[in-house]
Amino acid sequence: MGLSLFSPQIEIEPRNHFAPSFSSLIYEVGCPENAPDGHLIAKLNAVDPDRSIFGQVKYYIAQCDEPDLFEIDEDSGEVTLHAGNGDISLDREVKGSHTLEIVARDGGGWLGYTKLAVKVIDTNEYPPQFPVTEYRITLPAERIRSKTPILQVVAVDADTEFGIRYSIVDLPTTAFRSNSNSTTTSSPTTKRDSSYFEINPDSGEVRLRMMLVGQADDIYRSFQRRSKPN
Repeated sequence: MGLSLFSPQIEIEPRNHFAPSFSSLIYEVGCPENAPDGHLIAKLNAVDPDRSIFGQVKYYIAQCDEPDLFEIDEDSGEVTLHAGNGDISLDREVKGSHTLEIVARDGGGWLGYTKLAVKVIDTNEYPPQFPVTEYRITLPAERIRSKTPILQVVAVDADTEFGIRYSIVDLPTTAFRSNSNSTTTSSPTTKRDSSYFEINPDSGEVRLRMMLVGQADDIYRSFQRRSKPN
């Protein structure tokens, strides 16, 4: 009597053992405030070692302070800027950062969470402005020593991360001298403003570069300002 062999086929049904997990509880990135629509902010990745559909992950934005400003690709995990939505846009002067709560969901419905902190990077949008259009001062008749502070100028800039540096624009000026009778005389010279004055580039304090002799009524100078480079 012969033997009959039977080879059973056993199929193991996959189960959902693991939830998707991110490598960090929070990711911090930067995005320029003038970034265009579709700008890639970050690419997130959650790992799920399960097989079959239980290892397939989809991504969603669960919470965001500006939900219409950001998008996430449910398959790739790429977070992009959705600019051009009317009044909604990145603006460092209005809000310096945004926080998104990201959810990864596998095929069995298990969830993994992380946060994406987006720092808005300021761009140089506004030129510095002086509150007044000119500064006018009168110096006393007596000798004025060099390095004497004579004026403080202040400019303001709406950009939050760009400081202001001051410099003097060289314009033709008139040199003042006193004769032996203490009568003030003036004559055009080739000297420039920076020959007589200097300005602290950080504070805006204007000082004399050299000693002035005699009264120089209503000495008026213009000062140029420029933003610090990146």
